[in-house]
Order: sequence, then structure tokens, then C-alpha cells
Amino acid sequence: MPGLGTSFGRGGATVWLPDLENADCILIQGSNFAEAHPVAFRFVMKAKERGAVIIHVDPRSPAPPR
Repeated sequence: MPGLGTSFGRGGATVWLPDLENADCILIQGSNFAEAHPVAFRFVMKAKERGAVIIHVDPRSPAPPR
């Protein structure tokens, strides 16, 4: 999405990461956020300490056996 960088700056980051600290629920999809963005992940951990629900959806995980 080359246009996002031009419109929003910083390579298209459209979210102010410190706002994650104030979230009640955080959905992380298809990413190991803690490993890929360890500095930003501290805001997720602060939200969790406040009682936020963290939902991680990883499409790479195998389906459970039936």
C-alpha cells in the first residue's frame, strides 16, 4: 500500500501504538507481535495488566484433530 506512506507517514502506520494501552480488547491477526515489534508490544502488555482481553488469531496454526 504505497499510498499509505504518503498519506500517513512512517511507512503507512495508521495506528498510534500508545493507544493500545487504553484498549479493552486487542485482536492480533497473523503476527507474532511480541517478537516482531517488542517495543510496541509493551503497550499490549500494559493493557492486559489493566484487564484487557487479548485475542490472537494465527491462520498458520494447524486445525485441531477431529
